[in-house]
Amino acid sequence: MYIVSSVMFCCFTLCSEFSDVLLFHSGAGPPSAPGKPHIVQAGPEYINVGWSVPNANGAEVTCYKLEKDDIDGVSLTIASVTAGSIKIRR
Repeated sequence: MYIVSSVMFCCFTLCSEFSDVLLFHSGAGPPSAPGKPHIVQAGPEYINVGWSVPNANGAEVTCYKLEKDDIDGVSLTIASVTAGSIKIRR
C-alpha cells in the first residue's frame, strides 16, 4: 500500500498545506521461481523430490508442475502438485 500527499508550494520554511491523502493498493506481482529440486529420499521403487517454496509476492501459488526430459530432449510432465515436495513411484 502506498500513501501519497503533495505540497503545492514550499520556499525555505514557508510551505502550503498538504493535499488530501491518496491511498493506493498495488496488485500482486508474479511469484519468484521455486528453489532447485533436490532428492529428499530415494528407494528402489520411488524418489521423493523437494524444493524450497518461492516468495509469492502477494500472489497465491496454486500449482507446481514437475517435468523431466526424455531421451530425445522432449519435456514430459510428471505431476502437478500444490506442495513443495512429491513422492514419485516407478
